[in-house]
Amino acid sequence: MKVHAFWFALCLCMGVSCTSKTDRMDDVRVIGIGQQMEEPVECPLRNIASSVEIVQLETSDSLLIPAIYKLHVFDKYLLVDGLLFDRSGKFLNRVYRTGEGPDEVYKGANVLQVKDGKVYTLDFAGTLKVFSLEGKRLQTIKSPSDFYFDFYPLDGSRFVGFKSNFKGTEKVCLEFFDKEGVQATVPYMEQYEPKASWYAPGEGKFFQADGGLLFKKLLCDTIYRVDGESYRMSPLYRIDFGKWASKESLRYTYNSMEELQNMLFTEMPLVAFLGQGERYLVFTTVFTDMGKQRMMYGTNLYDLRDGAACSLMLKYSDEDLKVLGEDGDPMPDFIKGASGNYFFPKAMSEDGKALVGWRQQANDRNPLVIIATLK
Repeated sequence: MKVHAFWFALCLCMGVSCTSKTDRMDDVRVIGIGQQMEEPVECPLRNIASSVEIVQLETSDSLLIPAIYKLHVFDKYLLVDGLLFDRSGKFLNRVYRTGEGPDEVYKGANVLQVKDGKVYTLDFAGTLKVFSLEGKRLQTIKSPSDFYFDFYPLDGSRFVGFKSNFKGTEKVCLEFFDKEGVQATVPYMEQYEPKASWYAPGEGKFFQADGGLLFKKLLCDTIYRVDGESYRMSPLYRIDFGKWASKESLRYTYNSMEELQNMLFTEMPLVAFLGQGERYLVFTTVFTDMGKQRMMYGTNLYDLRDGAACSLMLKYSDEDLKVLGEDGDPMPDFIKGASGNYFFPKAMSEDGKALVGWRQQANDRNPLVIIATLK
């Protein structure tokens, strides 16, 4: 069996009619988005945003960011792959460095901050380190598994990690653990015998919402609530993509990477779950409509108040484009909703109030960060 690493290219409205009311099936809310995402509505970004901040990250000879892997936005700070900036883009300090020393992170995979102001990192060797925002290492824990595709601290001493089933034979989906070892697990219910397999960043996504923890797997239409007390994972939302429904078994049936990529983008959408705020649950979709010969990038908002869902192509204003300048990586015309004129979010702020994106620049300056606070 071959194993491939598939690095996805995801950087690759108040005036909009939103349809599809919520259905309830055994307390699982159904989000109907299939028809809307086939014809996403072009919408000015400022129609759904109360403010749009465009932040130039400070640049110097010793502070060069060729690309952003993960960005976390807080009330006062931006955390960019271990570098701490204030909301104006001024560099403050390094929270951690990449390396093999006791105060360094070896190929850090996952980074997040919890309410107590601590930054948790988990590297590809399963070493979990806790840092203060000032960059002091506070704790080191060896996780039970060498690799989690995502993890989240349930509190200061207990954690949950996600193990992808990219080979088809993984028995454990979620692993609850502390420094003493595994406390409990949630199993995979299906096993496969794949021709080949692949994995990618974004295989799983944890996100804090409504005082609880949500979780979504990449090739799955269900968003789950994770209970760290009873060690359970229960369905909370089901996304109804219509004819574009996700197929978790797809990854195990292809004969080549080219075949997989064609199947993935033409038979089902690539979905990135960004998170949930006070009013909206937000996820993006990327798919290719072969009949119309175009690739669609949509930002999807599910309104928690009235159960309506809509798919939007969020367009920058002329004023925003003057600040942003020339797009350093313009997209072809047949790709809709992802050119330099559109805002395609890649993250959500930790409080769920803002959508976040960034743009690499054609010059030698560090990236621009775009923060759109939702109305």
